[in-house]
Amino acid sequence: MKPMPLILVILVFFPHASFAQQPEQPACDYKVEILVDGNEFQKEDFKWRVRATKIEGAPTNITGTAEIKDYNGTNVKSYKPWNLDPISMQKTSGEYTPNLKEGKEYEIISRIYVGCGDTNMADNIDIKNIKIKSEKKEEW
Repeated sequence: MKPMPLILVILVFFPHASFAQQPEQPACDYKVEILVDGNEFQKEDFKWRVRATKIEGAPTNITGTAEIKDYNGTNVKSYKPWNLDPISMQKTSGEYTPNLKEGKEYEIISRIYVGCGDTNMADNIDIKNIKIKSEKKEEW
């Protein structure tokens, strides 16, 4: 096969392929925090949020995920507070009030993904452990 037909085959089967070097993303640092008041809750009192904050760098787009896992590592709840949303300084999710089982321990894990060259990926994840207290009924 001659070089010209080979190039045509590549362009036909891979029309979105780019052989040009992609521009370098600007440097930045964003962090994520799980906002929860304590680590033990009554079932009806448990609520939490996620906050992303710019440490340094330019505004960008952010995607955030969060999940709650039980003590076996099974995913109980999943959230996506932001999906390619613009962020310049800080962004806080709405309040979450999941209906979790009493007497159980859970792990909340939140991650962010940003559209710039994040210089510190270690603060793009936050993990908190919580417990939902069981209501003990008194016997008379």
